[in-house]
Amino acid sequence: MRKTITLMVTATIILAAATALAENVITVNGTFKGALYSYLGKKHPAMLTKAQIALEPDFVLCDESGKDYFVANLPRLKKVSCVNELVRVSGKLDEDGTLCAECLEVYRNDKYVKVWDLDQEIAERKALLR
Repeated sequence: MRKTITLMVTATIILAAATALAENVITVNGTFKGALYSYLGKKHPAMLTKAQIALEPDFVLCDESGKDYFVANLPRLKKVSCVNELVRVSGKLDEDGTLCAECLEVYRNDKYVKVWDLDQEIAERKALLR
């Protein structure tokens, strides 16, 4: 009986901890840089030219410390629209270090402006399917 109760309590604690971690939303401030630079282990240029932007297959979010985050669910077009600008991305980090964005904001005119929202994206896609 004691073993069963101990096992149930342990399982409950582990499940609660896993749930809390899964719902942990982080916010990353940084800029979008070329993913190829990260993949090849090269230093990102301070600013990407139009040619470099056109040739990049995708972009990573690079924070102030230099850490890169792959933002898988953010459309490339949205990333391209704010390359070379300071951005703030809020979302959930999975076990592989991929950031699932919930909100993208760009710093313009001394404030952050929301330019993309996951809930809005889902609503728009559902509307297209009707």
